[in-house]
Amino acid sequence: MIGRNFRGVLLICAALVCASPATSQQTTQQAQVQNAPSSGGFQEEVVGELSPGSELESVRSTVRHLAWVEEQAGKQSVRLDGKQQGGIYDDAKYLHFTPDEQHLMFVAKRNSKWVLMQDDQERSPEYSSITSVTFQPNGTSMAYCACQEKKCRLVVDGSATGAEYEDITYPQYTSDGRRIAYFGKHGKKWVSVVDGKELGPQVGEVVFGDWGFSPDGGHFYAAASLKGNNWTYVVDGTAGPPFAVVSPIAFSGDGKHYAYAGTEAKYGVFSKSKTFGTLVLDGQAKADYEGKGFGGLWKPMQEEIVRGVRNFTPDFHGLSNPEFNPEDKLVYAARRSKGDVAVLVGDESGPGFDEIVSPIVFSSDVKHFAYIAQQGEDFVEVRDNRPGAKFPGKRQKRILSSEDTLSFVPWIAMTQDAAHLA
Repeated sequence: MIGRNFRGVLLICAALVCASPATSQQTTQQAQVQNAPSSGGFQEEVVGELSPGSELESVRSTVRHLAWVEEQAGKQSVRLDGKQQGGIYDDAKYLHFTPDEQHLMFVAKRNSKWVLMQDDQERSPEYSSITSVTFQPNGTSMAYCACQEKKCRLVVDGSATGAEYEDITYPQYTSDGRRIAYFGKHGKKWVSVVDGKELGPQVGEVVFGDWGFSPDGGHFYAAASLKGNNWTYVVDGTAGPPFAVVSPIAFSGDGKHYAYAGTEAKYGVFSKSKTFGTLVLDGQAKADYEGKGFGGLWKPMQEEIVRGVRNFTPDFHGLSNPEFNPEDKLVYAARRSKGDVAVLVGDESGPGFDEIVSPIVFSSDVKHFAYIAQQGEDFVEVRDNRPGAKFPGKRQKRILSSEDTLSFVPWIAMTQDAAHLA
């Protein structure tokens, strides 16, 4: 499904590039070429073109449909398979197809007011602000959050419900559609609202994309800032230990455990600043690792650790983003000392390298795993914690620093039988 959607976007984008003004003969010739069957067994088809002189703002696709927002002369319009939906707006965003792909939902702004649209029809009153719509899995309900100035509420199936807040986020359902949550704002503080009830402490900031329900729907979590600029995860209303920066959170497949990493920096005035990483399991600190730190005696610029939610690199932060493998064993990379970064799977530890530069992947039967390490100038393929083939990597000196940076491998995959690694 992912591959088909991605391919559909590419095919249509290729067609849109050809949408410059042309004679009817040129257009016919282009269509004949683009509609000709390819050797790959599929057929490209132009379903719509950008209006002459307009620019593409955003795109949403399914297996059967393509929708986009285009802008011309400061105004925006929405098109579905080439046909305009609604009118001309000051702004249009949050394109979503209904689960059956029969309708397109979006929000549009005109005369400083926002309205929810379904195809050509308005489906809400006018609001001063409105979030994207979310559809109930395994159900028929539709929800969004909206404000009239600073009076904001959750709206389900067209009816406002729940308490009133000064600001509000988009809502999220669990994967089974039985629970719903969002954040509401009182003054300068946010509070989570789960199944209609406020849950946990009020927080200063919530990270977009890092809050919601665990995959099984049993836990509600949020990456949030508490006092000052310290970050933690609040799980089921209980805050964990605070750090300068935290990794994304991971849940075990059985839903019984969760883990994340946190790092603090100890700044040196005339010495190198140090970084200390901590593994947090089920809200409790379990293991500590020292990263390589940063800065030095000669610091032309004051350096600080980047705060918030970030993907961790074990050499710098002390450990990597923790994950659970299909057997629910905890997996992460940790820096044991300089030039000694190892991958731990449960209680088993692998050999040490300068850095682990890829995600860790497992075969479908969980009997094998693999990752890419870096040792000196070389990348090293490692299977089941045993080093294998090498290929050239790259180190590059940082400007105004004695430190160097490593290359990274952002994507890795293994065949189901673990015979091949890409």
